[in-house]
Amino acid sequence: MSVWLLVGWSVIPDYGLNWDDGQQRTIGLMNWTFLTTDSGEWLRGAPDRYHGPAAELLLIAVEKVMNRAEPRDVHLDRHRTSFLLFALGVAAFFFLCRKVFDSSWLGLAGLLLLLTSPRLFGEGFYNMKDTTFLAATVLALHSLVWVLDRPTVLRMIWHAATCAFMVDIRIIGIIFVPLTVAWLLLRVWQRRFTLRLVLPLLAVYLLLGFVLVVAMWPILRDGPITHLWAAYKQLSDYTAWDGYTRYLGQCVHSIATPWHYHWVWIAVTTPELQLVLFLIGTALLLLSPRSVTRSDKLGFLLVCLLLLLFPLVFRSVKGSSVYDGWRHVYFVYPYVVMLGLLALERLVQVKHRMWRAVAFAVCGVALADNAAQLVSTHPFQYVYFNRVANAALGPMEQQFDMDYWGVSYAAGLQSLATLDPSGHQVTVGFTDAIGRSNYEFTQSSLRTRVLMTESPEYLLTYRRDCGAAGPAPAPAGQLVRALRVQGNTVMSLYRVR
Repeated sequence: MSVWLLVGWSVIPDYGLNWDDGQQRTIGLMNWTFLTTDSGEWLRGAPDRYHGPAAELLLIAVEKVMNRAEPRDVHLDRHRTSFLLFALGVAAFFFLCRKVFDSSWLGLAGLLLLLTSPRLFGEGFYNMKDTTFLAATVLALHSLVWVLDRPTVLRMIWHAATCAFMVDIRIIGIIFVPLTVAWLLLRVWQRRFTLRLVLPLLAVYLLLGFVLVVAMWPILRDGPITHLWAAYKQLSDYTAWDGYTRYLGQCVHSIATPWHYHWVWIAVTTPELQLVLFLIGTALLLLSPRSVTRSDKLGFLLVCLLLLLFPLVFRSVKGSSVYDGWRHVYFVYPYVVMLGLLALERLVQVKHRMWRAVAFAVCGVALADNAAQLVSTHPFQYVYFNRVANAALGPMEQQFDMDYWGVSYAAGLQSLATLDPSGHQVTVGFTDAIGRSNYEFTQSSLRTRVLMTESPEYLLTYRRDCGAAGPAPAPAGQLVRALRVQGNTVMSLYRVR
């Protein structure tokens, strides 16, 4: 963990800005202004007023404390804070897995399988929404297990805080409220806790949780129930981005993606061995219905499976607007890992030593392969596809959006700066606003070598080119350089004059 933190901290500047960096910061500033001044009109009139602001308020607080003057430093601090939040979730996942499986080695295996998953590793540096919500989910799940183990007032206060933070990032986190109530009442029905113990604790949880949700979500002060309902309605029928995404070789409208969209994305971007372990673990769980009712561990894993399936099935049935891969449901990935750990545990429990060796070998190979992918794809881990998907569907750049965030513009500019060894100044243009944002984000020393102009020599463009009529044609000009990962083009540099 310490090695990962040191390495991760050092490579944060390798990742550029994404499309939502500026928008998310604006959301934070609107909510900060509401909290610290008498004016809330900016927030009340904004279309993004129902975006959960808890993490953004934390990022703005860090910005105020650091008091940075340069935009590059401001955004680097945001990425550093997002990385630390993700790291906190990964650390909590170790303790969660260790507690559930009563095994330090399975806790360590869970931690490593989560943090070395290439897509999550890459996005953990700059995705302040989805990987942060994943971390909040893990914290809330761990605090729930903590309460179920030994319910006390202090533990319930911590659980209320983690759940409130989760809800105030995405309202879907509210599912933990009925889950917590139902689970504690189940323990009463099982005569493991008394009603006299549980009812006061539930009162603390519900009242404190409500207060904290309102405290960390300023717009709710105008009417908590009304605005919570409005936030839920916006989430369940979100159509803020009306565009097209490349999916299985077709340009698909963001508000009309097929039911299998998330399922396929998960299948093609999750490491193969992790998928196999998950499927085996799920089968073992479902084939042991009697054991589930008798074992706290299996009962907990069954709940994890339901928490995994609920958002995926809900989106498939309701047809919610989805795009940008499966980042909106990254929070289900810890459940995938935990069910995979069940498969590893069962292999270790087999009396024959050979199966124990197999379990350790499978875990070792999975982690070694993940680590190799992290190194070979750096700093483009966010466009990773597993080998099976590449072999069956490749080239993947023709099947799916690659860098939908636009983060690779930072690497593209670095590549352009080294194009002319003599050090002569070159001019560049971009096909979209995120390219220009990344230009402003780059170091000043690079901007002296590369100038952004209206009539440039070179044009940088990334692989997001779908529209209603299909993929856009390549820019006019000579392709000079392409940045590729796993044989797929992420960023292209054209000479246009």
